[in-house]
Amino acid sequence: MFVDTAFMYMIGCLLMIKMYQTRHPDVNAHAHSAYCFIALIVFMGVMGVVCLPFAYLIICHCLR
Repeated sequence: MFVDTAFMYMIGCLLMIKMYQTRHPDVNAHAHSAYCFIALIVFMGVMGVVCLPFAYLIICHCLR
């Protein structure tokens, strides 16, 4: 179930990037950087469920 939702968000983000690129041709977002950014967001969401919530909050607070 989670995999389907993650792919849905990835497709939505990539479509938004593509629409933005068609309106602003001088701005280029590379596919590799977009996938890495989306993978980081999905990974952090999974770690929030899998890891201890308190340790996860401390790590996220330190990264901010």
